[in-house]
This record gives sequence, structure tokens and C-alpha cells, in this order.
Amino acid sequence: MVSHPDMDVVSAQKTLPSFLYQYFWDVDPTKIDLVRHKVYVVERIMIWGNEEAFRWLLTIFGERAVRDVLQTSSVIDKKTATFFACLYDLPQEEVRCLQKPSLQRQNVFWSH
Repeated sequence: MVSHPDMDVVSAQKTLPSFLYQYFWDVDPTKIDLVRHKVYVVERIMIWGNEEAFRWLLTIFGERAVRDVLQTSSVIDKKTATFFACLYDLPQEEVRCLQKPSLQRQNVFWSH
């Protein structure tokens, strides 16, 4: 197994396997680089992937990378974030996308 210095890649694989293309419908999946697009890939698989896709994710990036993305992402939906927070026994306070927005003020500029 090969380890990349700036990310938790536990595999030498650098491109997305074709069985995952369905989760990347909005981009050309052949152009996804697993090193450069790690966060995007992890988020997308966590949100839309099935069990097979998630097992692949763990094999390629490892549990630590998944936990790191879970804790720092602002795009993972509440349902997905809650599931993975429970799975990894993370307090909701440590999951960014489960926090209330920093700006809670509504109608700041308009009174209507």
C-alpha cells in the first residue's frame, strides 16, 4: 500500500473506478483525480453512495479521511451527517454541517 504525504490515501489508485461514475453525473468522472479532488469524492460518496461505494471509499482513503471530511464539510446534508456522526461516535458539535449558520440574523437589510 502506498501512502500519499498530503492525504490519507491507502491505495495507489488515482482515478475513479467506472462503477462510481453514476455518483458524479454533473462532471466528467474520467477527469477526477483522487488526490486533488479527495474532499469532493468523499462528500459525494457519503451523500449519494451505496454500501459498495462506501466500502471502496474506506479502502482508498481510510476511515480517518472520512471522519475529517465529515467534521469539516459544509455541504453534507443533515441526514447524512447525522448518520455518519452516529456511525463514528462523533458528537454533533464536532460536525460542521450540523452547526447553526454563523449568521442567524434574518431580514438584516429588509424589514419585509
